[in-house]
Amino acid sequence: MLSNITALQFAYSQLESNDKKILLDTADSLYNQQKYEDAITLYDKVLATDPNDINALSGKGDVLFAQGRCQEAIMSYDRILTIDVNDVYALSSKGACLFSLGQDEEAIIWLDKALAIDPNEAYALEKKAIMLHDKGEYEEAIILYDKMLGIDPENANALTNKGIALDENGDFDKAMISLDKALAIDPKNLEALKNKAITLHDKGEYSEAIIWYDKALEIDTTAVDILNNKGRALFDAGRYTEAIIWYDKALEIDPKEVDVLINKSHALFNLGDEKKALTYIDKALEVDPNNENILELKKTIIDSAR
Repeated sequence: MLSNITALQFAYSQLESNDKKILLDTADSLYNQQKYEDAITLYDKVLATDPNDINALSGKGDVLFAQGRCQEAIMSYDRILTIDVNDVYALSSKGACLFSLGQDEEAIIWLDKALAIDPNEAYALEKKAIMLHDKGEYEEAIILYDKMLGIDPENANALTNKGIALDENGDFDKAMISLDKALAIDPKNLEALKNKAITLHDKGEYSEAIIWYDKALEIDTTAVDILNNKGRALFDAGRYTEAIIWYDKALEIDPKEVDVLINKSHALFNLGDEKKALTYIDKALEVDPNNENILELKKTIIDSAR
């Protein structure tokens, strides 16, 4: 296999021969290696000689999207759609970009255009499902996750996301089934591990939740959200001193994480240390001074100390 540098040098050495396949294959390889600027250079070399090359336009759009340059990515996908109005990948990708820009309603229009042409287009199904999920339309999202699973029953991401949607919709037992299926396929799937712990936590099974948070932390010891969630499970189990240990681990990584600061304040308050609890409330207010929940908690602590 060619190294990144060798692959790039080799591609440039082929420019005079106008071998588009070599250029595109190398650009794709560099994109997969996250060598984004080098990949764009090669896609642009192809487009300089053939502005309508759909593979180069698509590849360039994907690189720009990966870099967070969504408006520029949309320009590449739009160029494809002037060539082929029914290009399902370009329609789906434009929808995904619009979703990333927070333009949900317009994003759904483009994803639906893709699905009208190909109802089984996996990328469009996934993006639309996630969008509906994020909007709190869990049942509609689950329908789309199920459609994805009808196409590929081993899709661990779809199983995980379905499990999350079921949990957020209050259907904990079905959520566990979906998450366990995901973990049977990929036992080290961090999202599935974390969300199995969350579902157990939501069910009130705190000891079991802690076990699964620990399994997730074996994979990522620095995940602030998981450290915080383990602290919350300990707190909900009435183990306030232990909870603080895990909140502190999270704060070592991100001292300004508001949720952790609030949770540590709660634990200190429950241990009867109002003075320290107020210290952490004030730290949270330094980050988010207009947060009504924090202000209300501060008032509660002050009132209880009188």
